[in-house]
Amino acid sequence: MSRASAPVVGAVLLIAVTVTAAGLVAFVAFEEVEEPPPPTPQNAEVTGALVEPADSPQACGGDSIRLVHQGGNAVELSRTYILVRPLDGPASEARIENLPTDGTTFEDEQIAYDPDNLINDNCVRGVAAENRGQWTAGTRIQFDLNSGAGTLDAGDRIEVVVVHEPSGGVVAEVQLTMRDQ
Repeated sequence: MSRASAPVVGAVLLIAVTVTAAGLVAFVAFEEVEEPPPPTPQNAEVTGALVEPADSPQACGGDSIRLVHQGGNAVELSRTYILVRPLDGPASEARIENLPTDGTTFEDEQIAYDPDNLINDNCVRGVAAENRGQWTAGTRIQFDLNSGAGTLDAGDRIEVVVVHEPSGGVVAEVQLTMRDQ
């Protein structure tokens, strides 16, 4: 009986090793692979301008930043945020998110970060204010800055960056120079 047990033990061990190896191969093969982030929407061109009330009946007053989508992929506003950074003077930044708004003012949660009060939260225009979900070719996003309040002065340069949140990619980036009030 002892001679017969060695081949049986060997067969059982061989089957156990085979099953374990098959399980390991199956686990590796079927393991959930993390999906790469979605691609950043590509725009042929986004233009930016500082617009005064005389230049635009939609401006509320002061300096308005107007970003116009000139072509390329539609951008889902709820998946983007906008950074406004002064390039001259002390480092600062404002972040606008949770777009679009359902009116002409930003809600508290939409101005996610603005310690130096760069953004006038009482004036939003374009697709960001029309509760439309997409920024498409020919449409604009427009909002006012708190210029003239000591934060931004004539001649100061600012950078406006629209970021696609899921991918972290830059959709649009413009630099503008503040004008005299």
